[in-house]
Amino acid sequence: MFAPRVYGIFGPEIFLAFPTMIIEWLVLDLVLIGKSKISLWSVIKIHLISYPLTAIAGVFILYFAEIIPLCIEDCYYQGLFKKNSHKHKNMPSPSRIATATLIANLTTFLIGVWLGLTMVSTMNEARDLMKADSAAYNQIKNARTASQTYFEQFPEGVVTLEVLEEYGFKPSEDVEIVVESGKKETLSICASHIRGSKIYRIDSEGSIDEQEMEDQ
Repeated sequence: MFAPRVYGIFGPEIFLAFPTMIIEWLVLDLVLIGKSKISLWSVIKIHLISYPLTAIAGVFILYFAEIIPLCIEDCYYQGLFKKNSHKHKNMPSPSRIATATLIANLTTFLIGVWLGLTMVSTMNEARDLMKADSAAYNQIKNARTASQTYFEQFPEGVVTLEVLEEYGFKPSEDVEIVVESGKKETLSICASHIRGSKIYRIDSEGSIDEQEMEDQ
């Protein structure tokens, strides 16, 4: 059984383990149709053993750790059917049990890989978005600092982007800076990153207001 995981770490992704147990149980039941049934509880019990062992072993051997559940679960199911052989006339052969275990694990493994890649992609996008917004936030603070330096010399002056650069502001290619009002009393500068989700606006007092881009 494979639930998307960072080997050796049991985080929120462990909650995906139960749905994959159900999927594996359904696949086992499908492959062994007409034969002795495996209960969902039996599948859960063996995974309470194989899941942590696989995750820990994966720290050292990565995806090769998936061999562990194949071996453990096959032995478990073989023993389970042998133990209950007196209750059923039509028992699956050892090779069919092994095949069912392989197919079930492969199915959940592929589903797990897909979910894992999706989770990684989503987290990377969120991280890049936060990084972009942080860059815009820092840029607008730097722009105000430059404006204050200018106003110390020219209280009645008006700042522009060019003036800000002359007084120490270093613009970023990816951050758009707009001076909406360049006077000291009504200073208003806004900033947004081309790959960000927020627009920041700062006033003469240094108060920063943020808005989602779609709100504009």
